[in-house]
Amino acid sequence: MKYFSFIVLCLFLVVSCQDVQRSEKPENLIPEDKMVNVLTEMSLLQGARSYSKQELEKRGIKPDEYLWEKFDIDSARFASSNNYYSENYVVYQRIYEKVKDSLETLKLHFDSIRELEEEERDSIIKAKRARGDTIIEEEQQHRRPLDSIIPDTFTRSLPEVPRRQEIRRDSF
Repeated sequence: MKYFSFIVLCLFLVVSCQDVQRSEKPENLIPEDKMVNVLTEMSLLQGARSYSKQELEKRGIKPDEYLWEKFDIDSARFASSNNYYSENYVVYQRIYEKVKDSLETLKLHFDSIRELEEEERDSIIKAKRARGDTIIEEEQQHRRPLDSIIPDTFTRSLPEVPRRQEIRRDSF
């Protein structure tokens, strides 16, 4: 009896999954190339939003509105196009491969810019060392991540507090 009910259940699932209705191609379908650009920009905006949402809000940037204005589309058009492409797996995979390639190209571009800036900064420091400049330490501190606390610089920036023996009652 178990096997019979299992076979009936499998047949029911196979028959019920045969008639999958696919949505029709929307009239205002976003072309593939434009969809790649939209999804690439959306990924960048999502990264910016997750990195510093407060900074975006402080500057009055609304990522979704920016995206719709930049590509002259609306959220309904994007949703219908995204649904259509997601039902066509081969096309959707091709779109996402292009998005991935675009993001990797952008990463390489910005990494090369960062390397050039670091080389320039290093050459400035070397030139100042050759001149005997004393500001080098301060410039090297700017190269450290902003969220790190360096104990030396933290304690050096605190005002010097007189010791208990040095405090006189008449100074009040």
